[in-house]
Amino acid sequence: MDSVGLIKERFGDLTEIQKEAMPRIAEGRNVLILAPTGYGKTEAALLPVLEKIKPEESGICVLYITPLRSLNRDLLSRFHYWCDKYGVSRDVRHGDTTQAERAKHRKAPPQVMLTTVESVQALLLGKIMRTHLANIRYVIVDEIHDIVDNKRGAQLSLGLERLAEIAKFQRIGISATVANEMEAGRMLFGEREYSVVEAGKKRNMDMKVEYFSEQEKRLARLRELSEKHRCLIFVNTRSSAEEIGAWLRKNNAPVEVHHGSLSKEVRISAEEKFKSGETKSLLCTSSLELGIDIGDVELVVQYGSPHQVFRLIQRIGRSGHSISKTPRGIILATDFDDELESEAVISLAENGWMEGKNCEKGALDVIAHQLIGLALDRRGISLEDAHRILGRSGAYGISYEKLRKTALQLYSEGLIFYDEYDDGKRIMIKPKIRAREYYFSNLSTIPKVKRYVLKDISANRAIASLDEDFVANLESGALFLSKGQVWQAVDITETEVLASPSAGLDIITPSWTGEDIPVPYEVAQTVGVMRRARKKTLKPLPDEKTVIMEINILPLFSPSRTGIV
Repeated sequence: MDSVGLIKERFGDLTEIQKEAMPRIAEGRNVLILAPTGYGKTEAALLPVLEKIKPEESGICVLYITPLRSLNRDLLSRFHYWCDKYGVSRDVRHGDTTQAERAKHRKAPPQVMLTTVESVQALLLGKIMRTHLANIRYVIVDEIHDIVDNKRGAQLSLGLERLAEIAKFQRIGISATVANEMEAGRMLFGEREYSVVEAGKKRNMDMKVEYFSEQEKRLARLRELSEKHRCLIFVNTRSSAEEIGAWLRKNNAPVEVHHGSLSKEVRISAEEKFKSGETKSLLCTSSLELGIDIGDVELVVQYGSPHQVFRLIQRIGRSGHSISKTPRGIILATDFDDELESEAVISLAENGWMEGKNCEKGALDVIAHQLIGLALDRRGISLEDAHRILGRSGAYGISYEKLRKTALQLYSEGLIFYDEYDDGKRIMIKPKIRAREYYFSNLSTIPKVKRYVLKDISANRAIASLDEDFVANLESGALFLSKGQVWQAVDITETEVLASPSAGLDIITPSWTGEDIPVPYEVAQTVGVMRRARKKTLKPLPDEKTVIMEINILPLFSPSRTGIV
């Protein structure tokens, strides 16, 4: 059965995005698919590709890349259904893949491989895996919006050009709605031709702000919502997730805590409990912003301003997980300023504005890493060839002279041999012994922070990871929060914090590096306009140093939304 027939068999009919995207992909065109959660983007990208793979083909035919290991795990369970229909093999390859599984991939690689941005870099240097990569005909990059404006996106964009030296493949991008699709396209396609297929850009959403000046009332309202609806409750930091989660659980709210510093087992357990209905709500950070399947969500509650329009749309879009349903969300503001900011974010969203995300360009540390990668790929390369290959990427954006200076810096650090010929017109670089160690030590562009594993000694299982800065001030016997419950530190080793479940009053909340979400300039400006609009009409008496200007401001918000006039 063809892909159209399979979708109709399972879902009844194709979505708008599937009707537009699938024929273009089947024609072999590079395609960027933009749509909110629940529009069937994954099937639109995957099924036309699976239809072209023969069961007897060897090597990796499809490389499916996502930003998160957890998303790979979630997608694999969905891929099983579709791949079985076509008799196509599939598997996951990332940092958690065991040595036994890696050995299996070397001997008999899956036809569809799900992987992460960083694992692509490692695969490119694998002697055997590199021969399997040469068979790739399709590269699908999911959740592009999450990496387009940072160094992870630049790393992937440059890495794909290295892959293009050994394989000829069609590129397909999947993203939530973005303000400037050209920037997302530049990251994935460079200067190549591509089609943009978009749906749901002006999707109707039911959003409002509620403000309670007293924290107890605010938390009581949060508990009420968590009991009444199948909720995703978003907070902006892991510390907030722990504090609020502890209060809700203490007050018997049906809530599980979910964030990126909890162990994989704890997060999977929380997801499964929510999906099965064992727990009514999940309290989470951006760990559940992306497309992990957790079942139907009736309501999204954002505790405190989300600060950014894109983040609000992405989070509230997790509810009403189908085209026919309207996503619903409530922001619980924490103070007057937070209320104004929340109103500003909603007003901008309703007026169709969203933060622009520009493709990361000219990141010299990323380019230096890719230059080492090219030298290792070929056991030496001319700088002119390196400039040509990397220059195809939309994330490159530097001159040949700057690349030469980058190479000289790598030479001075003892990572490459650097030789000039024909009076400097031709430059060759070759990797030194340390180059491979440098390459694999810098696979991730995410800043490295030493972390300790929190281990429950009563069950001998990992619960979470804790930053070194927090653990440095933690003493044996201290009480602290994790997974929304209280723990007592029993012992601290060089790599682990051993603890047991406890109770008490003097409890420390862990902190993690890099949690703050910036407020865009446009949101701050809108807050200023709203603040001025709410002031009493008091006119100052003019003097020789004062200029009075009368400004008529159209209201950017509806007073009825908050009940404040």
